[in-house]
Amino acid sequence: MSMVNIAALGVLTSIAIFGIKAGAGCGLSSIRRRDIMYIAASYFAISIIIGYLITLFSIDFMQGLMNLGLAFHTLLALALVAAGLYTTKRWNSGCDVSKRTFAVLSLPCPVCLAAIFIACSILAANLGIGGVKIGIIIGVTFAAFTIGSALIFKRLNKSPGALGDVMIFIGLFYLLGAILMPAYMSTKELQITPTHFDLAGTVIPLVVLALVVVLGFVIDRSQEY
Repeated sequence: MSMVNIAALGVLTSIAIFGIKAGAGCGLSSIRRRDIMYIAASYFAISIIIGYLITLFSIDFMQGLMNLGLAFHTLLALALVAAGLYTTKRWNSGCDVSKRTFAVLSLPCPVCLAAIFIACSILAANLGIGGVKIGIIIGVTFAAFTIGSALIFKRLNKSPGALGDVMIFIGLFYLLGAILMPAYMSTKELQITPTHFDLAGTVIPLVVLALVVVLGFVIDRSQEY
C-alpha cells in the first residue's frame, strides 16, 4: 500500500472515531432517532463547507488553528467532565437531563471542526482532488459512523447514567491529551505532506480510546447476564 493510501486511510479512520464519539452521545441519550439524523446531516454539511474553505487558507493558518485548538481541547475536556458528573448525579436523583447534556459530546464543537479542517487539508494534499469532493468524503464518513454507532448504542438500552460515565471518561482522556500534546508538538514541526504524515501518532490514540469505551460496555453488559 502506498504512503498516499495509508495517509488517506489514517485520516478517514480518525474521522470515523470522531463520528463514533458523536454517535455515543446520541445513542446513550434519550433523544429521538430523527434528531440523530439532524446531527449527522449537520456534520455532513459542515464538512463540505470546510472542504471548500481549505482552498482559501495557507498552512500557516493551519498552524495557528492547531495552537488555538489546544485551548478549545482543554475547555472541551473540562466541559465533558462537568457535564458527565451533572448527568450522572441528576440521573441518580431520578431526573433525565441527557437530552441537553449530550450536546457537549455530540454536537459540532471547535475540536471536531479543527479535526475536520485538518483532515480535509491532509486528504487534499495527498489525493490532489477538489476541496468540495474532499469535504463530501469526510462528511459521508463522519455521518455514517455517527448514525451507525448511535443506533448500536441505542440497542444496548443503557440508562442516561451511562452517558455521564462515558463523558467523564472521554473528558479525562482529553485532559491527558492536553497535557501530553504540548510536549509532543514541541519536538515535531507541523508538516502536512505525504512523506511526513504521522499515522501512528494520529490514529493509535483514537483507536485506543474507541477500544477502551467498547470494552467497557462489553464487560458491563456481560455482567448483567
